[in-house]
Amino acid sequence: MEKQLRKTASQFDKGSELLGSTSIFLALTGAQLSGFGIYLLASTTLGTLTGVIGVTLPFVAYTTMSSAIAVIIGPVGWIGAGLFTVWQLAGPSYKRVIPAILYICALRARLDGGFA
Repeated sequence: MEKQLRKTASQFDKGSELLGSTSIFLALTGAQLSGFGIYLLASTTLGTLTGVIGVTLPFVAYTTMSSAIAVIIGPVGWIGAGLFTVWQLAGPSYKRVIPAILYICALRARLDGGFA
């Protein structure tokens, strides 16, 4: 059982959380490096979707979308990604804690002579 616990603990190391946070930073960097391309992609996609369903959106919808993109890929997005990374790295890893608790319970039960 101890071997299985060590195997499970090694599978759920904090590297996976760091990898997820890294992908957020890479997405923000890619959006920043694209320059105006991200805005063109968003407005073209929105125009295509509304054309397919047969709805015409007012100009304010496009400007609101552009403003939202600017906020998300700007300092607010970077601060949010940083806070998310800190939360992922500093928070408890329940995938590791729960098997450890079960292992301790099993050891106590074995030492006491049963689950009583």
